[in-house]
Amino acid sequence: KILTSDFATESEVTTVPTAVKTLAVSTDGKILAAGATDGHILIYDLDDPTKAPTEIERDDLMQFPVNDLHFSHSGTYLGVGGFDRNTGMGYVMIWDMQQKAIFGPVLRGFTSSVTERACSPDDKIVAASSRDNTVRIWQMDEDGIFDIPIVLDDHKDWVWDIAFDPTGKQLFTASADGLIRRFPIDITEMAEQLCDRLDRNLTEFEWRQFFGKSNEIPYQETCPGK
Repeated sequence: KILTSDFATESEVTTVPTAVKTLAVSTDGKILAAGATDGHILIYDLDDPTKAPTEIERDDLMQFPVNDLHFSHSGTYLGVGGFDRNTGMGYVMIWDMQQKAIFGPVLRGFTSSVTERACSPDDKIVAASSRDNTVRIWQMDEDGIFDIPIVLDDHKDWVWDIAFDPTGKQLFTASADGLIRRFPIDITEMAEQLCDRLDRNLTEFEWRQFFGKSNEIPYQETCPGK
């Protein structure tokens, strides 16, 4: 049930017809999303919570329990994280609240359940943590195109929670191994840190191995001066 509370007084607003595991409220405070262990995702209008909720329709929803919901900062998207009941593998889905459709592909690659999902302050980076000891990071744009993910696999145990800093250039992770870690996710900063550890650039032969023919992507020094 959803209840309103005025100090010690509660009143019932609506009854939720399923076992809810996670909630998210849009940045304007007008929409409440509820994710359930049976895969249902219900959308409530907080201006009139007694009105029947709308439901995000998914094929075989009973197969995809929901562990986490987060609205983007713009309120345009609802991020969903959970797992496939048949395989145990995690997934991330981005739902377009305006178009009422899945935005981009369903993001996979996890070998265990997704525990938490977050987006950067500018909503251009999506990150998700998992019980497989990893965090995956995708870049997205208005066309729904996602890059191959950056995988952070430094954790020795489940990753329970993640959070971006206000600049969107750093990601913090909380792991069951007892450590809170900080990762730079700005590409320029990551490159600078890598170059500090390297004593040379790629050879032209190595460049061709990783990037193809030189006439497609011309050779360049990735760490100038080394």
